Amino acid sequence: MSLLRGKKADYSDVQPLRVRAGAFGRPCVAKVDRLVDPSECRMHVGDRVLVKFPRLPVGLSYEEKNRWVEKLSGSLAREFPCLERLNRVGCVAHVLDFGAQCVNGSRRIPIPSIFLVQELIDGVTLDEYCIDQFGRQHSFTGIPDAKIYYKIARELSAGAVQIHREQVIHGDIWPRNIMIDRANRVRFIDFGQGVLRDHALARDGQSIGKHPYLAPEGSGSVASDIYALGGTMFYLATGHEPPGSIENDDALKSAIVAALKLYNPELYLQSRGVADVIARCMRHDHYSRNRSADDILEDINMYDGPAPARISMEALGRQISKLDRVNPLFTQMARRHFSELGHEIESMLHGVYDLTGDHEQIVTDFTRFVSFLRPGDSYSSITTPHFWQPENIGIDGRFLSMNIDAAQHGAVIRRVFLITDEDRCRLHFSDIIKAQVKAISELAGHGVNVLNPSVTAGGYYIGYQILSEEQRDSLMAQGKHAGLLLQQGRGTLAVATYNKDSRIVAIRFRKAGDLILTQQRYFRSMLAASRSLLEYKL
Repeated sequence: MSLLRGKKADYSDVQPLRVRAGAFGRPCVAKVDRLVDPSECRMHVGDRVLVKFPRLPVGLSYEEKNRWVEKLSGSLAREFPCLERLNRVGCVAHVLDFGAQCVNGSRRIPIPSIFLVQELIDGVTLDEYCIDQFGRQHSFTGIPDAKIYYKIARELSAGAVQIHREQVIHGDIWPRNIMIDRANRVRFIDFGQGVLRDHALARDGQSIGKHPYLAPEGSGSVASDIYALGGTMFYLATGHEPPGSIENDDALKSAIVAALKLYNPELYLQSRGVADVIARCMRHDHYSRNRSADDILEDINMYDGPAPARISMEALGRQISKLDRVNPLFTQMARRHFSELGHEIESMLHGVYDLTGDHEQIVTDFTRFVSFLRPGDSYSSITTPHFWQPENIGIDGRFLSMNIDAAQHGAVIRRVFLITDEDRCRLHFSDIIKAQVKAISELAGHGVNVLNPSVTAGGYYIGYQILSEEQRDSLMAQGKHAGLLLQQGRGTLAVATYNKDSRIVAIRFRKAGDLILTQQRYFRSMLAASRSLLEYKL
């Protein structure tokens, strides 16, 4: 191929790269031949770079191809300054340049074609890495070790955090647009390909959602990158493409769990939270997904650790002071949050903490409290079906997964359901009971004690009592529908507060010794009178 002229450099010795071409581009390797302005360029003469040409849409006339290229060129020109901000980020293959090159169209008439110049990464794509490191007979069915899985998922999410902080959307995240370099670092590649993909699909009349890693609403937002990260983590867990958009959140998680059990049961057994991390990213409604890649990191850390970093109040104060140089408004906002945190800590010193917020915040933070349980700790609760409704803690969501993982790792989970005859006719009741029974059966199959209500380590007992509606309402009015977390012998009471629509609006944590002793005695009496939920007949 003849010399390529970009906006910042000329390129020679262009050779096809011996890898699979993407759906919208063919990669080549080239040498930097001349720099237009060396003082404003990251490249050096002689550097090897990656050059990518988009495939021209088929079936276009000469005039249509010219218009398509002009439109695409304009888009890239607008996007390029944005992509250059990624030069400060180390986890990406930097976009270095772009330009136009004439190719022969129909009737051998030269047609300009756009090309992108990117940093050439010495490594392999994520799918190639997985097959090489974890495949069996050239077949990859997921990373079997939870620690390794979470390590890679954490690096992917941390990379997305850095990218989004530069106000850049990748737009085309999937395993073949992620590389593992020779130092085993995650590197995102093909920035700007989202622009190429969108133009090509728009012209061909294809649905963007047909690409299994693209969000149903299309690309170009943080939410769509979050969806694509979830799809990539699904690949890491199963070795297969994600299932596509599923509108019902419970059905989505069920599909993910089924795939894990089929392709990678070892990973699922080690951490059921893998399915929850993926499912929160891949929800059909983009408003219901994790709001940022930071949220994905929090979910991963909740299921895998590490413990939250220790940072002193003095260090936080110094960081807030530095904000004045960034934006005075940010400083004021940070000081307000800092003040609110001070008030929360003051309340905690008096044994009081109220967990409030929207549905996602309540579920996430309450799940996090259970994640703090260690071998020998326990969580004992009096519960009702209302608590497990989809609009509350969830039928088979993060909270239940964390309870199961805690029991499997040595904590004690005991729960007594207060059930009435009227519950049988209520929406989701049978699904709630089935999810609880399924959890019991799974743990029993892996040697966890599920039949002894007096178990003291590594147990999971779920019982029930049949009451009248009046009896249950009276107990709830007295705050008896409570959970008791015991950590290293120290107790914390947790009581859910509902509004008139039976939705949880707060979970109130209390440390008062007399309340804890009263609830302990009450729970023991209810536990003694309960029957195993395995005996309940739907």
